[in-house]
Amino acid sequence: MQHAMQRNLARMRREDAAPCDRSNVIYRGVASIYWAADLASWDKLDAQPRLDFEAAMARMQFTHVGDFVCKKLRDYVSSYYISSDHLSYGLIFANRFGYAGYEFVSHFENDAHLTTSTSWLANSHPEIESYAQNHPDLNHDQLYERHLWGISRFRSHKQTIPAQLPGTLAGLAALFDSMLVKMATVENGVIVEAIDIGANDRSVDDD
Repeated sequence: MQHAMQRNLARMRREDAAPCDRSNVIYRGVASIYWAADLASWDKLDAQPRLDFEAAMARMQFTHVGDFVCKKLRDYVSSYYISSDHLSYGLIFANRFGYAGYEFVSHFENDAHLTTSTSWLANSHPEIESYAQNHPDLNHDQLYERHLWGISRFRSHKQTIPAQLPGTLAGLAALFDSMLVKMATVENGVIVEAIDIGANDRSVDDD
């Protein structure tokens, strides 16, 4: 009976997991393993949000890097694009229930990280120099404008500039893995509210 229940639970986890090619490992990191995936092939999802995002990325001159599933977050598949200056990623991510959001991310020369997202899943952790802006109501263009504004605040108030980002899926996965390692150092159960890096944000402006 117990073995049958375990088999059923394992089957349910596999069915809920995002589709990917587990024979195609793009990166083996410290925090997780990363498998190649194809968001467009997930027929459970409405194609239109993905197509709208792809059109926005093309309009902004972002280039598709690829899609992957992180074993540690295996319910999600993420599709990544990189800006023409290689200073920002644009991504859309989904699970079996639908699209969880889209966002722009940049990494800085002082090892800080900025995420500008339509999802509340992105949280700020100032103790590891990871900051989030949450704007669920903005469209693609508006969100990118807000992200660029955030980058300008880092330049003027943190005296740091965005680093050149890897343009390959393996390099992207390595950067993602390094962020997971940093997140693991945050004390369990401590959640820092998302920080809007505006005029009243002391964590950015008053350093």
